[in-house]
Amino acid sequence: MSNNVNKRTFLNLDYVQGEEVTLEFDVLQDCEQVYLDEYDLTGSLMEDFNDSAVATFTFAESIDNPDAWIGTILPVITSSLVPQTYKYEIKMTHKVEGTVDTLFYGTLTLRATRIL
Repeated sequence: MSNNVNKRTFLNLDYVQGEEVTLEFDVLQDCEQVYLDEYDLTGSLMEDFNDSAVATFTFAESIDNPDAWIGTILPVITSSLVPQTYKYEIKMTHKVEGTVDTLFYGTLTLRATRIL
């Protein structure tokens, strides 16, 4: 299921080291669908004290919902990261106008194991 998102949505994420980070979303502006094929999507995962990316999201269109996109960080990447709380940001840049908007930002906590 995708998240309907207006720009600048704060969202905390929680995953286990070695899991695939997955975020499915579509974007609304003034309650209207934004077609992301008009945009380039970028997403970075950073340590809290540093703005250099330790990992990046890859994006693909959702097979189940043609209006939705899926951002992922692969398990091979999350297994190489130190379990801690990171910050992340997902942005979209209009291909023609060059305007940049932040879609999501927040923290991504990567745990060594799932706490039951």
